[in-house]
Amino acid sequence: MARLIVLENLVIFTFSGRISLNDYNAKYLYTFGFLPSGYAPSGGAPLFGKITDGNYSYVGGVSGVVQTNGEIKFSCETHTGEYVTMFSAWYI
Repeated sequence: MARLIVLENLVIFTFSGRISLNDYNAKYLYTFGFLPSGYAPSGGAPLFGKITDGNYSYVGGVSGVVQTNGEIKFSCETHTGEYVTMFSAWYI
């Protein structure tokens, strides 16, 4: 489930859910999606996360950026795993 929480001028993006990473190449930037107009950061906001397997054991990290055009991009440390959690926060 993806969430966008807005608290005055603080925006928080979270995602937690199943993404089959078998077709993803490790260390390649993929587009996750786009933010609604008006919620993008004025500078790139870092994105952090983790990947777990079917038993919820850690198998790798997720990194990326929320760009000024609202595009959410991520890269996975490994292409194994089933569940992904991502987080980013910025001021608008």
